[in-house]
Amino acid sequence: GRQVWHELVGGELRPIPQDKVRLNDSGQALAFADGSYVKSIASSDNTLTFIDAKGKESSFKIPFEESPTRIFSIEVGGGKVWGGTFIPLALFAYDIASGQTTSYGNPQGYDDKTAGGGEIYSSIFHQGKLYTAAYVNGILTRLDPNKPIRRGPFPYANPAYLGRIKEDMPFVQRPYGKAVDKRG
Repeated sequence: GRQVWHELVGGELRPIPQDKVRLNDSGQALAFADGSYVKSIASSDNTLTFIDAKGKESSFKIPFEESPTRIFSIEVGGGKVWGGTFIPLALFAYDIASGQTTSYGNPQGYDDKTAGGGEIYSSIFHQGKLYTAAYVNGILTRLDPNKPIRRGPFPYANPAYLGRIKEDMPFVQRPYGKAVDKRG
């Protein structure tokens, strides 16, 4: 794990000494050649904080209009309407009886191996659980809505990473379809 930083100058990669890399509050290197850098971008109110080459801090709001959420996939089961959105990537459930909506965030993984990071292309509700298949790499997950959300690489994770539809290259990219085997 040692981080190594480079900059692209005239088409050539040049290493940057670690002590010269300026990171913002999120750990991203949003720096410019003159020494100025983006310190933070607050998603709550779209405020960008910038440090100029002389070290002066200034902030401004980024003009931004909300756009409607795009529903990418939909399934019904367990008294709920389940949906997957596209930008932002999220799984949600609308409880038909209570009228309440719950957001589960992006269920597609928790690290570089399991992260699908994409739209839920297919889902099926079966025996009290929601199974999803997502772009990219055909990531399969299982969510038990009756258990607490616990993300991570352990057997009791919820949603649980079940693997890829196809484990070797080329991976399945846009999984579409629904099936349940004899074992459920």
